[in-house]
Amino acid sequence: RAPVVHVDWCDALAYCTWAGKYLCGKVEAGRKVGNVSIEGLSDFRSHQWMLACSAEARRRYPYGPLYDPGKCNLADLDAGKALPVGTTPGCGGGFEGLFDMIGNVWEWYDGPCSDGGLEVDGGQSGHASDGCSLKGGSYGDRGPSIDCSFNLTLRRDAHSSAVGFRCCSN
Repeated sequence: RAPVVHVDWCDALAYCTWAGKYLCGKVEAGRKVGNVSIEGLSDFRSHQWMLACSAEARRRYPYGPLYDPGKCNLADLDAGKALPVGTTPGCGGGFEGLFDMIGNVWEWYDGPCSDGGLEVDGGQSGHASDGCSLKGGSYGDRGPSIDCSFNLTLRRDAHSSAVGFRCCSN
């Protein structure tokens, strides 16, 4: 099945909550303790999405330490669109059952959102934030810079064929 796309940050949060899960966020001892802060953007030890992508900080990419243009659905693969989940099995991530950790579609997570340059609580504070964070890259992104640590910021109400989400659980 294809990844769910054209979902903004609020709809991703609502779906994960409905499903009894949550948008990936900050974890301690394997349990979510809040949203990823600006200071925690590059912390592989507490950023749940990055932990999953990097096999707990052992890999730069979900498949290993060096970039391989044929492993994930990035522009180098030349698919030109999101592929069904798991089509590129070499892009699985650090744990069994994870697919498409980079490439395919950008993924919203419970990370820093800003409103007029001030950080707000994961984008949950009322009016639309200027920008919320995503991970993973999409089928339209190219090159070795798209790794487990790469971030993108979009308006919380943004949605496109290259933006989706991933639910997490403890």
